[in-house]
Amino acid sequence: MYALNIILLLIAAVMPGACKHSTPQASGTMQDLSSAPKGKTYNDYGDYLIDVNDLLIIHVQGNKDISGQYRVSPSGYISLPLAGMVRAKGLSEMALRDSIMIKLRPHINGPRVSVAVAEANSYVVYFAGLVQKPGTILLGGRTTLLQGLSLAGGWTDQKATRVVIVRETPEGVKKRFESDLDNVRGGNAYVDNFWLERGDLVIIE
Repeated sequence: MYALNIILLLIAAVMPGACKHSTPQASGTMQDLSSAPKGKTYNDYGDYLIDVNDLLIIHVQGNKDISGQYRVSPSGYISLPLAGMVRAKGLSEMALRDSIMIKLRPHINGPRVSVAVAEANSYVVYFAGLVQKPGTILLGGRTTLLQGLSLAGGWTDQKATRVVIVRETPEGVKKRFESDLDNVRGGNAYVDNFWLERGDLVIIE
């Protein structure tokens, strides 16, 4: 119910006319999917970027007191014995490993550390509109728009005309980007390689 409320609020705030998908969008206001800003789910090398609520496995060789599972707090940090508070949000596994090693060096000689994401709980997207399974989907790995639509069961109405992505810009503003659904039906290469970002709202209209 909580996730459904989020979806409804997003639709109401960003697209007051979303439920009337037969109403054309004002001329000149449409932004194509190709102009959607890149999110912060993966870096340029394809490494997953840790975020709030992700579950991490951290191993420090020879130190059972530090090794274990850690969940990223709402503030984006994890708390480790000896190392103290370490920022995890926005870092890859390797970057967090290096950060932990720096924190441990005053206490451990040549610390050897490994970091792995056990549960990417922050990689959540929302589906609404004319899809078989509207609601929240936790993605297990890097996912394209077409793969996400498949997880949502596809669209329910062959008269649907467009796919919409509501995504937060780097400035923290949610904006709407869209594409003709024929591009998806026809296997358009760009749409096929359009990566979903955490927090995306996908709507079929």
